[in-house]
Parts: sequence; structure tokens; C-alpha cells
Amino acid sequence: MKRYLCVDIGGTKTMVGLVDDEGRILAKERFPSQDDGRKILKDIVAYGEHLLVQAGEPVAACGVGFGGPYDYANQRLWRSMHVASWETIDLRRELSNAFSLPCVVDNDANTAALGEFRFGAGRGVSSLFYATVSTGIGGGLVIDGQVYRGRNSLAGEIGHTQVVPGGRLCTCGRHGCLEAYASGWAITARARELLALDGSPSLMRPMRQTTAGGGSGAEQGPTAKEVFAAAAAGDQLAVQVVHEACAALAEGLAHIINLFDPELIVIGGGLAQAGEQLFGPVREMLPDLLFSPVKRSVACVPAALGDDAVLLGAAALAAAGWHGW
Repeated sequence: MKRYLCVDIGGTKTMVGLVDDEGRILAKERFPSQDDGRKILKDIVAYGEHLLVQAGEPVAACGVGFGGPYDYANQRLWRSMHVASWETIDLRRELSNAFSLPCVVDNDANTAALGEFRFGAGRGVSSLFYATVSTGIGGGLVIDGQVYRGRNSLAGEIGHTQVVPGGRLCTCGRHGCLEAYASGWAITARARELLALDGSPSLMRPMRQTTAGGGSGAEQGPTAKEVFAAAAAGDQLAVQVVHEACAALAEGLAHIINLFDPELIVIGGGLAQAGEQLFGPVREMLPDLLFSPVKRSVACVPAALGDDAVLLGAAALAAAGWHGW
């Protein structure tokens, strides 16, 4: 039985764990992602060294899911969308040296897609598309059991697919991206905007405030979780925000389905915890957005692995290895 040191680097949290090749998590640590890549790296090394001691037996390799576009073939970061200074860090080399292990890195959406395919909701299918809807929005595509990354390792970047031409400004600098409509920060920003425009009573007004905008110059507003809770309670402004986010997500998923015709759509990330408030409208809207010369249905299901999808995918990633080892 082989064991792997696995790392999930997200915009708001980071996890380090020990996972075996049957997908069992033997130990894990979770901690907030700091605002600087060097600080996060230091935390990863500290927690990882602790887990390696705790393992008590050899660990085969290290797998990492990183929250941003990553050049898999050359093992280098394209761009960090939410945390500063990662671009100056050779993440694979730093972790390989720190742990004295072969190490491989991929973006977190590809890694989670692999985890769901191997150990979660995608077991038994030949192809799936995994969308992570959280602080940001990403995607990973598995075809015939293999992650499809494309020429520049940028395949599946659904978050930066344009769903509203000329629409809201996204963190990538373009306008109208899905992430600018259906991510956690976008929902907060839209709720804040509607509250400012509409003086009517709203359950969202007294809620605790959180940062929105996904970067510098961020302003304040209710969290996405609070917006969904207010919508469930019948708050009309919140209902509008949720409807807009679901419509944008359905539009983005329709592009993927029309292009690749996957057997299964899996949605994970923090917003997937909204359950049928999210999945119900998306499933209802999708059929009208698909090219369907014949009767067609695509199952759209919640991720089975929850917050552990990236960790488990990182184990599968490490087990598969990388050509540069």
C-alpha cells in the first residue's frame, strides 16, 4: 500500500494530508491561506514535515492541487488569481526539496476532477466535467480516464468563459466572465450593489460583512452563504442574486456540454453546499441551452468528496507521476 503527501492550495484555505492509493485519508491538516505565497509555502512545509513524521513509514511522492492556472507540462505557475507572489516561487522544486520526495503540481480543478473520477461521483463513467464554484470558478475535464489539459494546460477554464459579452469586470481583467457572476466574491459584490440601489428592507442588511472582489480594492457585503440563506427565507433581493448566479452557471456549463458532450457534470466547491438551491435551477435551465437534435440529458450532480476532492485527486496525480521525474 503506497502513501502520498497531498496538498490543496486554495484562495482562502490550504490543506495538507496523507492519502493512500485506495483513496483513504490517513491524516490531514487544514489552515487559512495567508495573503502571500511565501508564507503559505512555509506553512505547507511545516505541516507536511509533521505529517511525514507521523506517517511512520515511507511516503512515495507528493501531489499538489494549486488554486490557479498551472502549466502542467513544464511545472510552472501561469498566474495566481487571488494570492500575491506565487509567480516568483518554483512550487514543485521547493516542495520536492523540502520533503525529499518527487513532486507534481496541477491546478486544483484538474486535481479535483481526477479525484472525483477515481474515488468519487465519477466512478464508473468514462468522461466527466468537474466545476469548482467557490472563491473563484475553475474546471477540469476527464476524457477516457485521462485529464485533458490542452496545449497550454488551460483546458477547462470555465470561470473565464464569457457568459455576458461586455459584462462585469472579472479578476482576470476581462469583462463578462462566469467568475464575475457566479463565484463567491461575485455574489457578495452583486448583493452589495443591489442593496445600495434598492432601499427596501432586506434580510441581507444586518448580516456580518465580508470582503468581496477577489483582490485589491475589495469592498464589503454579505457572504455567498448568507445570500443563499436569505433567498431561502424569501428575501427578494437575495432571490434575484441567486437566480442571476445560477443562470450564469448554467450558461457556462452549456458551453462545456456543447463542446465536449461529457457523460457527467460534477459541481464542487463551497457554493455546491447550497444544494438544490443551486442544482435545481441549473438543471432546469440547462436543457434549453443545449444543442439537442435528439432527446438529451446530462446528469449534473454534487461532488461526492466535498472539501477532500483536491487532496484525493493529488494522491492520484502523484501515483501517476510526471514525465520529468
